[in-house]
Amino acid sequence: MILVCVTDQTSCEAQIRAGARLGLQLKSKVHVLSVMPSRSDGQVNTLGSPALEYLYEISREVHAEMNVFFDNDPVSCVMHYINNQTDSIEGIIVGQPKDGSSNRFLERIAADRSDLPIYMMSASGIMLPVNLETRQVSRQMS
Repeated sequence: MILVCVTDQTSCEAQIRAGARLGLQLKSKVHVLSVMPSRSDGQVNTLGSPALEYLYEISREVHAEMNVFFDNDPVSCVMHYINNQTDSIEGIIVGQPKDGSSNRFLERIAADRSDLPIYMMSASGIMLPVNLETRQVSRQMS
């Protein structure tokens, strides 16, 4: 299985499409996962975000399953999802932080599951493998 982690931004379409291409290459299912913050005011979260609806349509178009969870600890939520899958995870695709800061989400996933291949989608739309030993994005994908 290829796991594509997205936020509620339409630009995450590139990650979904890259995941679909990788899934075709590896003959693997693609799951798209978005973890949105829980509301602290006691109100119920809704899936009414136009961006999430758009990403759901893209996921459907490329035959990927999309799940949205509401949790204030996205890494724990993603790790719970990963650890409860019966299919092996052949790769995780994440987005590149927009401000150039370190990707704490990526660092925590890598710390918990160093066995999983992780790819980062650059702002220019190129999917690059992440070297888990150095926590650096590789220059080219083999």
